[in-house]
Amino acid sequence: IQEPQMGLEILDEAEYYTCGMELMYCRAACLLLNDSKEEGLLVLHDALSDYPEGSYLIYELVPSFRQDSEISAIINYLSGE
Repeated sequence: IQEPQMGLEILDEAEYYTCGMELMYCRAACLLLNDSKEEGLLVLHDALSDYPEGSYLIYELVPSFRQDSEISAIINYLSGE
């Protein structure tokens, strides 16, 4: 994700027309990259609670999140990895 703010704007529009857990993971990634870590972690928590089998998406979107101990801990705890 090169421009997280633009990504958030696109997600706002996409969520107007459709819904899906994949969009929640995208929103979490954009927020985390946009220096909104607390809000991003909350969205990630919600996504993992509703759709834990989609946890791989966050790492596909932003592979460097594997090095973030806080993000990895939440994913490991809530997805059962």
